Amino acid sequence: MTRLLAGRYRLAEPLGRGGMGTVWRAHDEALGRTVAVKELSLPRGVAPDHRARLCERAIREARVSSRLRHASIIRVHDVIAEDDRPWIVMELLAGRALDEAGPLPPARAAAIGLTVLEALGAAHAQGVLHRDVKPGNVFLCDDGRVVLADFGIASLAGDVSLTVAGGLVGSPGYIAPERLRDEPAGPPSDLWSLGATLYTAVEGRSPFERRTVAGVLGAVLTEEPRPPERAGPLAPVLLALLEKNPARRPPPEAARTLLRSVASGGTPAIPDTVPATRAPRHGARWAAAAVAAAVAVALVVFLPDGKKPTGSQAPADPVRGRFTAAPQPCSLLTPAEATRLGARSAARPEAQGCSWGGGTVEVWLQHFAPRGSLSAPSLAEEYFADKKRQLTVSAHSADTIDSTQSGVADVPSVADAAFAYDATDGVDAGRSSTVWLRSSNLVLKVVRADHTGATDAAALRGGAVEAARTVAAHL
Repeated sequence: MTRLLAGRYRLAEPLGRGGMGTVWRAHDEALGRTVAVKELSLPRGVAPDHRARLCERAIREARVSSRLRHASIIRVHDVIAEDDRPWIVMELLAGRALDEAGPLPPARAAAIGLTVLEALGAAHAQGVLHRDVKPGNVFLCDDGRVVLADFGIASLAGDVSLTVAGGLVGSPGYIAPERLRDEPAGPPSDLWSLGATLYTAVEGRSPFERRTVAGVLGAVLTEEPRPPERAGPLAPVLLALLEKNPARRPPPEAARTLLRSVASGGTPAIPDTVPATRAPRHGARWAAAAVAAAVAVALVVFLPDGKKPTGSQAPADPVRGRFTAAPQPCSLLTPAEATRLGARSAARPEAQGCSWGGGTVEVWLQHFAPRGSLSAPSLAEEYFADKKRQLTVSAHSADTIDSTQSGVADVPSVADAAFAYDATDGVDAGRSSTVWLRSSNLVLKVVRADHTGATDAAALRGGAVEAARTVAAHL
């Protein structure tokens, strides 16, 4: 005998399972129609009182979502609380999800993106964020419709406390970087997720695909997407949507114009305010400054103390790290040390960090994710190891445009662990040496570069290691 839910919906068989629960085919015995019922489940470890509040909030938001009226938003028929969990009754769609359809031609992906963008616009106008836009939630129906599903879990997908409790709510690789940093989310966050979704649709892989959850989250926070290979005229649109700074992403109207151009077979004209290429953050300085050598220090991942890491690789209990707050960037080198390393000007704060320069040396330090989902030495070590594997097998550095890297090797006696590699920049024939180091739940990067040809490879590597040791001494 199959289960009868709320005295009305008879569950038949499961249609699919995911991180947020199970979707069932069911029969509405009151109206005599077939429906889909999503059984929402919460991660283990959530306190009972918190679970009750989350269920109440999920039900409330699902009811708000049920009032959305758009041809490309899945219809929510009913919301039920039973067995201490929410059940969302929706229309049953015939077709397949976008993650089962790719890779698609750029024009087709752009047309799908236009439809999803219209659906998001209708939701945003009602004050509803989706927060889980991904290929699995975009449905290509047999009747030709493109439908965006799963609005009912938006409230849970935005709850950071669930991540801390050990369950990542949302999909790694499709969660906007500001959400991972525990910053306020808004419509630009959904547009970032749309960009990642369309990238996957046309390329057949996620823009931040890595071997582990930690690697994916770290890449979203600190690295640029892999250059698209199949996207053609859609490529600059994808890269603009995937801008890490929400303020620099194209607004909905601009995104609509760009996608419409690609969908109609044209080539979009990217406005000056929209980033069309992914230059390195320090690339402009390297290309324009008449500097013999430079050293850059980047704080890549700060993993707060006492939080439980997310994803399948997470340990069962929280692991405490040494760092309970990110160090102040300008405190990691004294003026005397900066001078010894070759800098001539004083430290100057930048948008997310600090830099020293003016002579033969530049020291640049940037914060990524001082608060957010990443935590604990174990996850820092995993991210560090994943980065080393990536650089070992890759012919391109994540830090420069078209730069060939080589010589990945461990560096002894620097922090808990360190490795270095050399790179040649294909843009201006510059050379650099980079050291990555890990201290407890902190990962940093130190770069020494020469774009004049005056410094040989051994001196570049030695300078990078010396700078790394100097910075590590202050940790």
